[in-house]
Amino acid sequence: ASPPLQIAATFDRNMAAAKAYDLILYGATGFTGRLVASYVSRRAAAGLRWAVAGRSAEKLESLVASLPEGQQTPSVVVVKDAAAAPALADQTRVVLSTAGPFSLHSDALVAACAQLGTSYVDINGEIPWVRKVIDRDHGAAVDSGAIIVPNAGFDSVPSDLAVYLATRPRRKHGRPYWADIEGHVTMRGTMSGGTIATGILMSETYGEKVLGDPFLLGGAPASSSSSQFVEYHDDDVIDVSALDHSDPTAAVAPRINRAYWLAPFGMARINTRVVRRSAALRGEEIRYREFAVADSKDAAAKMARNALVAPEKLRSLVEAGRLPKPSEGPDESTRAASSFELTVVDAETQAVLTSVAGGDPGYDETAKMVAEAALALVERPRHTLACAGKGGVWTPSTAFGDVLVEGLREAGLKIADDAAELADAIAASEAGPLELPSGGDGDSAQKMSR
Repeated sequence: ASPPLQIAATFDRNMAAAKAYDLILYGATGFTGRLVASYVSRRAAAGLRWAVAGRSAEKLESLVASLPEGQQTPSVVVVKDAAAAPALADQTRVVLSTAGPFSLHSDALVAACAQLGTSYVDINGEIPWVRKVIDRDHGAAVDSGAIIVPNAGFDSVPSDLAVYLATRPRRKHGRPYWADIEGHVTMRGTMSGGTIATGILMSETYGEKVLGDPFLLGGAPASSSSSQFVEYHDDDVIDVSALDHSDPTAAVAPRINRAYWLAPFGMARINTRVVRRSAALRGEEIRYREFAVADSKDAAAKMARNALVAPEKLRSLVEAGRLPKPSEGPDESTRAASSFELTVVDAETQAVLTSVAGGDPGYDETAKMVAEAALALVERPRHTLACAGKGGVWTPSTAFGDVLVEGLREAGLKIADDAAELADAIAASEAGPLELPSGGDGDSAQKMSR
């Protein structure tokens, strides 16, 4: 891997002279925040001026003391309440937030960043809140030059970049683009307490009408071309409510050109919305749906049932200790045994178009993804980004494009988007066992082979 880039843009250097920090990590003492801090301390270019921020000086100082010696050591910034958000944003060029639920703990901060020209990235999966941020803050960010990028963790960087790469060949030829594609996700891992708490909050706050809107972030096909979205019907579909842009709710049996079963994927309602917004921002029309991979009818049916677990049931499992509480997450050995693979395929032929694979998705790789996004804003000349340095509320692929693809490849993610790379990726995935995630009933992960 090539060494990290030094801060190089004249625009960025001038801004740096007026700011105390290049980067502030907000929410640094949470479970994921600590992983991000550790990653940044190891990865940062020489001379990075950065700080960790949160409400407790004692916890922040303990975090700094725990970071590896000889690496880039951060300063400590204490933020007592939302009223301090403008002062925090005004101190730095870039804010990276891991403070969720974001609608509660990062709302004032992203608004301040948009007003003050401070770029911002986070790991939120709260799509209704992202809609609010777009509506409220996009105009201010355009005016100030702030590059605002929500959803820069596992939800939804792999999906967004994979579809960006899958649609690029036709884009290069300047053709009007339409595609019907799917994401098939195999993952082994566990959820943190914060992730579970956010999911419960979303369900209780917004309800099915909002959360079930496939175009909450935009991307609905134009009426003049919607007839191009050809419905496909398989004889072996068990019970699928999603034959258009809706979210899958039941298991789908194998097809002649797909050997494995599909089931609802818990993060599809996040990732598909982000992907559709990206397509709309690029002027493309796509149908994109996302599924979890299963190796049998029983496994797929169980995953479908787990996807329907009510929020009150999840809350009772947390209270009973069967699911983690906020600030709790898997230990290092559990994370080391975790992995994910996303394969993007043509919906009709099931031909593989792109793939993204890595280690523990929810924590180690999420920390890597959002840190690389933030460091791209610090280190890269703005004109080299996919957004060409223009302010606004973006998605990961429309903000960063190839810059983030290459940064994550150098950081160890396997991102394949040509025939040779895809053949190697498929061969590797067939060589060993894959894993199904544990369900909402607290059962352990089930091994599978493909």
